[in-house]
Amino acid sequence: MRISSFFYVLFLTLFIAGYAGAYPATDDIALYQRIQSALFNDDFPTAHHLSDSLIEKKPHDLSGHLFKAAAYLAEMTYQEENHYQDQFLARLKTIDNLFKININNTDSTYLAWQYLWRGHSRAYLSLWESRFGSVTSATKQGIVARSDYEKGLEYDSGCYDLYGGLGMYHYWKSVKAGFLTTIGLFNDDADQGLEELYLNADSSLISQTTARNALIWIYLDKKQYDSVLAISDELIAKYPNGSIFLWPKAKTFYDMKSYEAAILEYQAIRSTIEEKPGNYFNLIECDYQLLQCYKQTGNTEGRQEVVKMFKEYYQKIELQTKNRQNSKIAFIRRHF
Repeated sequence: MRISSFFYVLFLTLFIAGYAGAYPATDDIALYQRIQSALFNDDFPTAHHLSDSLIEKKPHDLSGHLFKAAAYLAEMTYQEENHYQDQFLARLKTIDNLFKININNTDSTYLAWQYLWRGHSRAYLSLWESRFGSVTSATKQGIVARSDYEKGLEYDSGCYDLYGGLGMYHYWKSVKAGFLTTIGLFNDDADQGLEELYLNADSSLISQTTARNALIWIYLDKKQYDSVLAISDELIAKYPNGSIFLWPKAKTFYDMKSYEAAILEYQAIRSTIEEKPGNYFNLIECDYQLLQCYKQTGNTEGRQEVVKMFKEYYQKIELQTKNRQNSKIAFIRRHF
């Protein structure tokens, strides 16, 4: 028997009202952290399983659907393949629909978190668009995500998790605006963005690692290499099975002209992805960077080894990946 729309909304309103004053629950926070740990360790099956269990536990709460979307996005980003597009976009649609119901709650802390979850969903859509869709759409979604974070702070300025998204938006918007910031068409909010990320890293409930990862890339952009290495090493020790923190560390050593150290990092990255290379995009990226390092050190044997490894999988690379990595493949092939 189909329940009427009126009673359905009434049911959900009563359901979410039970969260007031105790959101998020302690056991939910522990589950959030377990999902994040799985994602940072590139353990996508576990992240999906835990997200599903969170959805099953509280199907009308945004958090489980948000973490499920995060798992889809992380896996697509890791493999550089848009193979979960439909599931990812459907999960974001669910978040948007539930948000419209959950926003009827009157508890300020609860509402702040609802804006956090929806803001994150829009930020995820922005990241997905930037990788697989439209840059224009990515920019638009980044702006609406910022609006959600700001609205959340209006309800609870002590919800420090909201500052992470704002910090990333304010910093990168200012840096990427370049000349437009210089002539005054855009505000230069880079310092504000950094302060927001520091606050997020120090005081947020569940976003400390995400904030520190954001700071890694900002420090790399600012050429503050010691800070990049310090945070990367800390997070690599905490999440030893993932590759997300190895990439900026390898790039830092290369930019510092510490090529032997960069080689070790790119070799470590390669070892994490070679068994399941997906569409080979990241394996090509890694071999390209290794070849660059070996050229800088004059290591002929190293260059020959990279070429040998590349030849072993070259015929397996799909046309779409070849087109996307055309220049780097051409660079490697010149060393055949």
